Amino acid sequence: MHKLYIEKGLDEIYIEILAKEINKGTRSLYRLPSFQRDAVWKNSQIELLWDSIMRGFPIGVLLFSKLLKDLGTRTSQTDSEQQANDNTVDFTPSKDSYIIIDGQQRSIAIALGFRKYITNDSARLWLDISPKNKSDAIQFNFSMCTLANPWGNVPYLDKLESMALEAIGKDKHKRPNDKNILEYSYPLKADYPVPFEYLLNIKKKFDVNDLLPIGYFPTLNKKFNDNRIELIEKIELLRPKINAIRQFKIPLYLIDGIQDISDLGNVFQRLNSGGIVMSAEELFYSALKLRWYKCHNIVWDIYKNQAAGKFLSQINIIHLAVRLAVISLKEDNDIKRSDVVRLNQRSFKSIISYVDKDDKSLLKKIQEHFGQGQSDNKILSSIIKAKEALSYNCEKYGEDDIGLPTPLLASLYWRIWHTICAWTYNNELDDNSRREIVRYALFEHFYLHNTDSNDIITRETFKLAFAEKRIFPGKQIYEKIKDITKINENESNFKILNPDEFIKCFIDERGNPKDSKFNNPNYVLWIQRHFIYKWWPEYDPSQFNNRREDLPYDLDHIVAGAFFNMRGGIPNSEKFRLYPEKFHKYRYIALNRFGNYRFWPKELNRSDQDKGIADKLLLGDDSTKIDFNHYKNLNLKTIGDIRKASYFHNFKSWESIPKDKYKWWLKKVVVENAEKEEFDTDTGG
Repeated sequence: MHKLYIEKGLDEIYIEILAKEINKGTRSLYRLPSFQRDAVWKNSQIELLWDSIMRGFPIGVLLFSKLLKDLGTRTSQTDSEQQANDNTVDFTPSKDSYIIIDGQQRSIAIALGFRKYITNDSARLWLDISPKNKSDAIQFNFSMCTLANPWGNVPYLDKLESMALEAIGKDKHKRPNDKNILEYSYPLKADYPVPFEYLLNIKKKFDVNDLLPIGYFPTLNKKFNDNRIELIEKIELLRPKINAIRQFKIPLYLIDGIQDISDLGNVFQRLNSGGIVMSAEELFYSALKLRWYKCHNIVWDIYKNQAAGKFLSQINIIHLAVRLAVISLKEDNDIKRSDVVRLNQRSFKSIISYVDKDDKSLLKKIQEHFGQGQSDNKILSSIIKAKEALSYNCEKYGEDDIGLPTPLLASLYWRIWHTICAWTYNNELDDNSRREIVRYALFEHFYLHNTDSNDIITRETFKLAFAEKRIFPGKQIYEKIKDITKINENESNFKILNPDEFIKCFIDERGNPKDSKFNNPNYVLWIQRHFIYKWWPEYDPSQFNNRREDLPYDLDHIVAGAFFNMRGGIPNSEKFRLYPEKFHKYRYIALNRFGNYRFWPKELNRSDQDKGIADKLLLGDDSTKIDFNHYKNLNLKTIGDIRKASYFHNFKSWESIPKDKYKWWLKKVVVENAEKEEFDTDTGG
């Protein structure tokens, strides 16, 4: 064990020693204080750090402190989706025990490079030893493979991933729901990827078969063996750099003068509010963990609970508990607020210092809401019931159920979840309340624009929901919001109160979009909810980064953007004479209104995204059968099935759209309707 700080506050540590200690997990002497935030680095940041290490670049200073008595600690994570456990009870500190105040993210990244992969690990670091393409900025092509991105920086079910799955006999249309996927996946964009830990332990005499796990990916093994001599030469060229890593040191500073936990918390907050970006909510959570370290594991248990769905972040969960604790004490004359709308240092000081007339602190009240375990954890129970109320469920309610599909649940603003949980905290779910809950969620989500700018709405909706002991107060909430926002009750926006009339809020009597303000793709998620539920039942938003390339579907334009472009077909000199300025003003509105949207399996959209609607199998007789295996996998057997899944109706008027995108018919229609200040082509709903 490396002995630190023999004579001085400034020391240095070999990264190999740091990594080995971090990788000991519960036995590690280098630990995190419970108030530290969890791992937040992106894969690209880890890859860049290792490029710096390989090149001998400095990577900053670590800040350590001696472990204080009674301080809750926890182990490091391997990545942001793995829980870091607090093991204070089982951990026996020694004189060589330290806590990491600054440098957690770098320490985790470093430990990953030295970590030998074991079953159920959620991350693995690779190096491409012979890349064909290098950027000017990055010399060494590192790649992270995680459960969210098992094939490296490759979009979900990209062509590369589909080919790889097919090569090992798996369904190429569906990513395996396999916690051990990293045992056979690798960064597909790399030419000759090797687990970095293998390179660190490469022997003087080796064979290319030593560079990959035994029985690894067959095509990759063959590729390595076919280029045996070249790869051995590449390894020999890399060997000096790899050997230098074992001699790589980081400056390490011991923060001195800390006498108690409060001092440590002050150091942490000043450090993180100074140069390291940390939100006010994160600082609040860290301060709470400083007072009650066990909440870290309690909140993680709620967050990772499959029945709860990971729709609320850990901070949102803490925020919910704080709000419930405050509102349950609001009748006490001594308390000065009835809600905590925002988490920050000011709100923390206010609630942490409060003690009621029965000598019960607000912190104690927060702890009571979490209970002693999952069986009596009322916060967890309220979130599970809220998810049950909101979720689309065709098995129980039929295909026309008004519930929300999982991707739409993932985009709901925290205020919506909090308001519903305030009611489910005190009540059991029934069909009437469920209907009101879904009405409220759709209304808030679509017509208040996911904004947190109005604290009054946040406070009042929560208060109404918490006070109601019968059916969820959807109508009362609607009336309150209408009063707060001063919106005319006759405006069509508010017909959302009746889910059966939902579509009529934004289409006219002919079934056409009323205007461009409803160009929100989330409407289409709700409209296509049954098919999204059928096609991606295993979709877990926590396993995706919610970037377009990481999702299993694309937002597809039924009439492609290529039909609205000004390129080709007509000489430049004629374009503005034939198609005046109004075309340029209105063409993107016509392109992006929700009637021209559908959510579609990514590989299908990528293959026909610029085609006309006839080539997308949207025109023709409903009963015409489709001879395309992928559609059969989606249980779409006829053109009528595709139209229904696309929410594509009144299709007769679409037939005049040309197959050739350069015939400019649609451009003419856009201009003609722009002249009338409306769009009356029937583009379906």
